[in-house]
Amino acid sequence: TLAPVETVTRPATLATAVQSAADKDVDGVTWRCEADKCVGTAERRDSLDSYMKECRKVAAALGKLTRFYSRGREMSERDLNNCNRAAQ
Repeated sequence: TLAPVETVTRPATLATAVQSAADKDVDGVTWRCEADKCVGTAERRDSLDSYMKECRKVAAALGKLTRFYSRGREMSERDLNNCNRAAQ
């Protein structure tokens, strides 16, 4: 039998709220944003991207982030600032 697929969620907070709820696919993760809150949902999978590169991809697609959580940890303010700068 096949093992059940585990779904992983990743919360993020936008610096600027979206006008209306929207979904966006970023590198195989579906991000759902409402106001300034976003949640990325995907089947558990290993990524070769670093934690910072993953953040940059999300910030480039969704906009400046004030919070990013992935791989069981929350990004520090310093790393988040670097992520946002690199995403521009």
